[in-house]
Amino acid sequence: MSDEPIAGWYPDPRNSAAQWRWWDGRQWTDDTAPRGDAPPARPKDWGWDAPVERPAPGKGKPPKQPKAARATREPKVAVERAASANTGAIWVLAFAPWLYLLTVGGVFVGATALLGSDPTMLPLLGAGAAVVGLIVLVIIAELDGRALRARELSAPSSLLVVILAGVLYFAVRARKVAADGARSRGPAVTFVIVIVLTLLAGGAVALFFASLVAVFAPGSPAVG
Repeated sequence: MSDEPIAGWYPDPRNSAAQWRWWDGRQWTDDTAPRGDAPPARPKDWGWDAPVERPAPGKGKPPKQPKAARATREPKVAVERAASANTGAIWVLAFAPWLYLLTVGGVFVGATALLGSDPTMLPLLGAGAAVVGLIVLVIIAELDGRALRARELSAPSSLLVVILAGVLYFAVRARKVAADGARSRGPAVTFVIVIVLTLLAGGAVALFFASLVAVFAPGSPAVG
């Protein structure tokens, strides 16, 4: 803060006994007046600069700038999890090989019980049972596709389930749901396990019957 006096008439430092000199608040001007008992009033038409008023103590300080608001932390955005493509129907299709065998076997046994076991009819009954088993798989695949589309996910054709006991259906389905950012690992892993177990069981049964044929075939030591 400056300690200079406010603007006004003061004894002239060059001739303080004879005249007044005007102080504009910053420096002495060329305006003077004869010195009397009191300094003259300032005429309005002299054209001097307006007096610079000294602020009272404690006043005149620049106003404090408001503190900058603290940057608010952005709310944490929950990571959106990938949509699940695990429908109820796909879990059923995970056991498609076993479901197919059970359906075919059940239909065949039921048909032979109703229509008899005529040897000439057995191939026809077997073909009919196989077709029914495939139809059941297609219906379940169609239900799976509808459930996927309801979740706004892509679905493969339900007819693919009839190829390779559902292997092609699962392969195409996995590619489509992955492209949509969804996940469906559980049913796929289960399906692979079922396929492996089915192949192992089929191989074991084939070996068993092969051993029986070898034992009871004409000319074998057991028969002889």
